[in-house]
Amino acid sequence: MTRKRATVLLDHYLKQLKLPTMLREYKTIAQTCAQEDQDHLTFLLRLIERETLEREQRASERCIRAAKFPVLKTLDTFDFAAQPSINKALMLELMRCEYLDHKENILFMGNPGTGKTHLATALGHSRPADVLTTIPPRPCRPRGPHLTCLRLSNPLLTPTQHSDKLFRGTHGH
Repeated sequence: MTRKRATVLLDHYLKQLKLPTMLREYKTIAQTCAQEDQDHLTFLLRLIERETLEREQRASERCIRAAKFPVLKTLDTFDFAAQPSINKALMLELMRCEYLDHKENILFMGNPGTGKTHLATALGHSRPADVLTTIPPRPCRPRGPHLTCLRLSNPLLTPTQHSDKLFRGTHGH
């Protein structure tokens, strides 16, 4: 088989298998491996690593788009000094996303302007592929003359969980 025919077939098969990164990068990686005197397994490993990394990146980007976050917000841009009632240590712990492994839910409650959307968005950006089910915050609507979501939830909260604090629930995922 000629080199040109092999290249045409390889291009065709990589397109058919939907491996765009491998299609784009195989010549460059092959050249690098040849210069470094690497074997075919190293070439294949590098090529698959590149494809895998780019797929993970694209998946992460798709998840962020699907979550429809209002704006890009991270924990780095949150002003904990302006909201001293927010437990920064707990927020840093939540950013590790261990609550996902324990199938715990995270609920942010508080008055308008306390940073709920900012913190929820920051959590969603921490591991987007895992936090895809982040629900964008919606304002609570009164159901009667004086009935609000906060009043409905008060019986469910202990005093330490109340008043703009962040807490966890273990109600499945």
